[in-house]
Amino acid sequence: MAHKSKNKDDKNLVYIEKKSDDTSSLEVAFNVLRMYESDFNLTISDIADILQCERQWVVKNVRDNVKHIFLNDIYRSFLMSVNKEYAICSEMVYLKDYYYFSRKDFYKWLKENTVATKQTQRIDINLYSKDLKAFDKITKEFAEAMKEAKTSISMGIARMKYEDDIKNTLSDEGKDIYSHRLGVTNRGKVKGVKLKKFDLPDKLVSIKILSGDSSLEIIYRELFRRGAIKYTIANSLVRYAEDYVVDYRLSENPFLIIIPYEIYLKLVKQYVIFIYNILKGRI
Repeated sequence: MAHKSKNKDDKNLVYIEKKSDDTSSLEVAFNVLRMYESDFNLTISDIADILQCERQWVVKNVRDNVKHIFLNDIYRSFLMSVNKEYAICSEMVYLKDYYYFSRKDFYKWLKENTVATKQTQRIDINLYSKDLKAFDKITKEFAEAMKEAKTSISMGIARMKYEDDIKNTLSDEGKDIYSHRLGVTNRGKVKGVKLKKFDLPDKLVSIKILSGDSSLEIIYRELFRRGAIKYTIANSLVRYAEDYVVDYRLSENPFLIIIPYEIYLKLVKQYVIFIYNILKGRI
């Protein structure tokens, strides 16, 4: 059967009770193996791999907060011998750990104890141009000017001219959006907006994994440019979605600008109200 852990206050330890004194150890073993097969099959190492963290962090933050069973050495050996003979589980079971956590309860805990925040939103400013031909011409001229620029000063002058010329092609809404554009140097000044609704990504990764051979500052800037969602787990573990693989070509696209996510939400709200008033015949 599933044995008690040493911690008597372990409220999330799941007990497998015998129905009566006549219940055989074999029946209890079947129940435990079915639990393992259906749900209770995450070990501390598994969770550490999912969150890309140390086992100690899992023990401190997850163990007492997620439903689990505890199996001692003797009972684990017994369960493996039972499964070998009766094939209760679809795959051969090698029980190496003491703790086995409910997969469903773990992901429930993870969602409830994760705060998702977002600093920026990428906008394709090309969508707000009144004159696409002029916009395209200005963009091509800017690309040529950047190729010919020999110093950072000449690059800066080319960019300033580009930005002034682009503004003249934009609609009023586009000019408003463009006025809020950010550079990577604003990263520390823009507050993250807490997302009310979000889905956890298929795989969470640490900033160290994302950085690879690049410096952390480069990766932080790239995440800022991309409007990456930051996931903070249990107030201590910061993770990002694995699909934020660095592709600098995206950041160099002159059509893409970044604005504070807070401003983006206000613009979306204004647009929704505008459409609503049109549908109601108020405009």
